[in-house]
Amino acid sequence: MNKLISILTLLILLVPGILKAQDASTQKPTTEYPILENKLKKSDEQKEDPKKNVNPKFWLSRADLMMDIYNVDRKYIEGQALVSIKFYYGEPKEIKSEEKDGKLYETYVYDRVNVIFENGNLYNYVTTQPVGQNVLTEALASLKKAQELDTDGKLNKKIGEAYSSLSELFVHKGGRDYFYDQDTKSAFDNFTAALDINEIVSAPIDTSLMFNCGLIAHQNNMTDESIKYFSKVLEYNYPNPKSYVFIKQSYFTKGDTAKGMDYLKEGFEKFPDSQDILIEFINYYLITGKSGEALEYIKLAQEKDPTNISLIFAEATLYDKEGNTDKAIETYKGAVELDPEFFDAYFNLGVVYYYYAQDFYEKAAAPSNTNAEFKAITEKGDEQLKKATEPLEKCVSLYESKELTAAEKDTLKIVYETLKSIYYRFKMTEEYDEVKTKLESME
Repeated sequence: MNKLISILTLLILLVPGILKAQDASTQKPTTEYPILENKLKKSDEQKEDPKKNVNPKFWLSRADLMMDIYNVDRKYIEGQALVSIKFYYGEPKEIKSEEKDGKLYETYVYDRVNVIFENGNLYNYVTTQPVGQNVLTEALASLKKAQELDTDGKLNKKIGEAYSSLSELFVHKGGRDYFYDQDTKSAFDNFTAALDINEIVSAPIDTSLMFNCGLIAHQNNMTDESIKYFSKVLEYNYPNPKSYVFIKQSYFTKGDTAKGMDYLKEGFEKFPDSQDILIEFINYYLITGKSGEALEYIKLAQEKDPTNISLIFAEATLYDKEGNTDKAIETYKGAVELDPEFFDAYFNLGVVYYYYAQDFYEKAAAPSNTNAEFKAITEKGDEQLKKATEPLEKCVSLYESKELTAAEKDTLKIVYETLKSIYYRFKMTEEYDEVKTKLESME
C-alpha cells in the first residue's frame, strides 16, 4: 500500500524573493575589489602583530571588513535589473544559456562573479573569485575576540550592533545555500550560527529560524539536532503542529517510540484539527496493526477532509484486513470514483473480489454439501470472480500506457496471472491467449 501522505512540505521561509534590493554606491565593484584585498592583506598582517592584536578595536574593525567583503557583490547585484548590473560590471565576458524545466537560464560571466537570470529576471549570483574565504566565520571569531578584549565595555554597543548585522548575514547565506545551492548542511550551519549570535546579544527568540534548523536537521537524518531544535520550538510555543510530527519521527528514529508518541499526543491535545498529526496517528496504528485505533483517527481526519483519497484508501484497506469485505468493496469503489486513475484502489478491489470468490469455492467444496448446494455456492463464487475482471483490466490499461519501474512490472505480472486464471475459468479464449502472450513477452 502506498504511504498515506508524504510529509515533507518544507516551510523554509527563504524563497526566490531572497534577492532583495541593496543600496549600491556610485562606485563599481571593480574599484572595490583591490581596496578590500589591500585591507584584508593589512588586517592579516596586523593579526600577527602583538601590539595590534590585543586591541579590541582592531578585531571589531576586522569583523566589519569581513562583512564588507561578504557584501561586495551582493550590494551591486541583489534587486538590480540587468541594465544596472551592466552599469556596475560592464559587458560580460560571455553569456551561457541553458533551458531547464521549461525555463531559460542565462549566466552572465564576469571576471569574479557569475550573474544568473531566469526568464530575464535576476535569479542568483555566484562569486567565482572571492576576496576572502569563510569571511562570515572569520567575522564571528573576530567579534568574539573583540568582546573578550573589551574588558571595560567601551565597545559593547558597537560590538552588539556588529553581532546583529552578522546574524542577518548568516541567515542570508543560509537561505542562499538552501534555496539556490541545495546545500542543506551548509544552510543548517549558517542558520544555527545566527541563532548562537542571537543568544550572545540576547536578541528576541527567532522561533521560525529554530523551526527551520530542526527541519533541515530532520531532512539530513541529524536526529539529535532535530530533537534539540524542535524541543526549543515547542518550549517557546511556536504555533506549528508539524513540530510535534517531526519530533515524534526523530524519537522513533532513535528507537524511543514511547517518547515520540507522548509528543504526538501532546500535539493532538493542542492542535486537534491538525491533519498532519492525525495522519501521523493513522500511519502509526496502521503499521502496528491496531486497525480499530487507526480507523478511529481516519474518521476524525475525514470529518475535516472528506474527499482525501489517501484516507479513503486507508479506510478500505482496514476493512479488508478486518474481513469486512462488503465495506471494503464499497470504500474502494468510492476511491476510484474520486480518482478514475487510482491504480492501487483498482488493484485492491480486483484482489478483494478474487479472494471473495475463493472463499465461496472453498465453502462449495465442503464434503457435507449436496450437489445443489455445491452448484449454488459455486455460482456465487463465479459472480464475484467475474466482478474482479473489470478493475484488473483497468489496472492493465493504466500500466500499459506508462514507463514502468521494476516493481510496477512485477505488479503487472500479478495482474496478468490473475486475469489469465479468470479467463481460463470462464473459457474466454481470445482474452486468455492475449494475456498469455503478454506474460510470455515479459519473461
